[in-house]
Amino acid sequence: MTQPDPPVLDSNTLDQLLALDDGGLGLFLEMFQLFQEDTPGRIESMGPLVANGDIAELADVAHAIKGAASTMGAMRLRVAAAAVEAAGRKGESNTDFQGMLKRIHTEYAEAIQAMDDFRKSREG
Repeated sequence: MTQPDPPVLDSNTLDQLLALDDGGLGLFLEMFQLFQEDTPGRIESMGPLVANGDIAELADVAHAIKGAASTMGAMRLRVAAAAVEAAGRKGESNTDFQGMLKRIHTEYAEAIQAMDDFRKSREG
C-alpha cells in the first residue's frame, strides 16, 4: 500500500514562519525570495551531474534542495529531493534520475505557485 502524496505546502510550517514574525509576512517573503533565487540553479545543476555520472555530488545538491523545501514547507518537493538524495547516497547509478529530476522540476513549480497563492491570500 502506497502512502498518499503530502500536500504541496505544509500549513503548519507556514504558520510557524508567520509566528516567527508576529503574524507578519516579512520573514516568509524574505525566505520565499531566497528560495526562488537559490533553488532553480541547484535544480538546473542536477542534469549535468547525472549526465557526468557524478552521483555523490547529485546527492549533495538534492540534500540542499530537500532542506530548503523543508524550511519553506514544500513537502512534495522535499519528498522528491529526498528520493534523489537516497538513491545518490546508495550509488544507484541505474536509477531513473532523469524521471526523478522531471518530478523535482514539477514539484518546484507547484510549490512556487502555492507559495505565491499563499502570499496573495495574506496580502489581500
